[in-house]
Amino acid sequence: MSKNELKIEHMSVGDLPQVIALENQIFSNPKPARVFEHDMNIYYAAKFGEKVVGYIGVEHILDEAHIINIAVHPDFRRQGIASALVKNILGSAKSFFLEVRKSNIPAQKMYEKHGFHVIDERKKYYVDNEEDALVMLLVSTK
Repeated sequence: MSKNELKIEHMSVGDLPQVIALENQIFSNPKPARVFEHDMNIYYAAKFGEKVVGYIGVEHILDEAHIINIAVHPDFRRQGIASALVKNILGSAKSFFLEVRKSNIPAQKMYEKHGFHVIDERKKYYVDNEEDALVMLLVSTK
């Protein structure tokens, strides 16, 4: 499938089963289904046709935004989907921050490509293995 076929749109009720399945497949400490059901309005789904291949959640607080999670199906990684999801939300706030696992170098590099930089570290942030998180920030110049 080509990038031209990729659609990014607000998550819909019909996307929930695939998003929940993807969350459970990817993360060692997945969010419960009720989180997605309750907060569906802050999530965007990346789709090829009707297949959800990724998603991003972003909370807006005044002119700041917190990227709460991003996921791409393992079969569709390294195709620019995570980057497309990030680009999709970048114009929506003046600044963005996120936490990323210290060991997740590919994600850090992708965020750096979009202008994020490390501003802090949170010790034992992840409850599944007590891994540290890097806090990254992007301040928009627009």
